[in-house]
Amino acid sequence: MATSEVSVSVTVDDPSNLDSLVVDLATLGDVAVERDRAIVAVVGAAISEDSAAMGRAIGALDGIVVHMMSLSATGINLTIIVDGDQLNPAMERLHNAFFGDHK
Repeated sequence: MATSEVSVSVTVDDPSNLDSLVVDLATLGDVAVERDRAIVAVVGAAISEDSAAMGRAIGALDGIVVHMMSLSATGINLTIIVDGDQLNPAMERLHNAFFGDHK
């Protein structure tokens, strides 16, 4: 979940009741559904302590469309939403950025 002054974004693991949820939420405001997205997370205590670490994560995703990015309140989890078909390339790039290419 991510919030701003004008919106709330959530992810759903099980879309089986999504249509009825959208109907219920539409009584509160505009609702949009984006399908075929993936969540990737960078986890580590240093992610918020050093802007270079966050910059490394963002730089690793150069060329991959990022739909949303959210830093947890604790500062140890950077959550990134990408297109579903870009999940594996995003994970590989992030892994290489932090741990090097171990192929």
